[in-house]
Amino acid sequence: MLQSPRRIPYRTWPGALAILLAIATYVGGLIFWNHHTPGSRPLPAGETVSVGHARFEPAPGWQMDVSRSKAGQSLMLFKGGHKFLVTTRL
Repeated sequence: MLQSPRRIPYRTWPGALAILLAIATYVGGLIFWNHHTPGSRPLPAGETVSVGHARFEPAPGWQMDVSRSKAGQSLMLFKGGHKFLVTTRL
């Protein structure tokens, strides 16, 4: 009777563990970055802000929402529960 040849066992857990650690480090780094990067930036009163061709001076106390603003295209301002979006179309 023919027997199948024995295969040499190989371990996959070191490679799988390395991949799992790389993913955990990447995701953990993104979470750390997200928690330590401010989402808003206070705008200095009295300075002119420009968005495309629009230029204006924000009232004191307004802040810029960095995550919803695009350089040269839109600017999201907020103060308390109020929001104000400035957009331009070129």
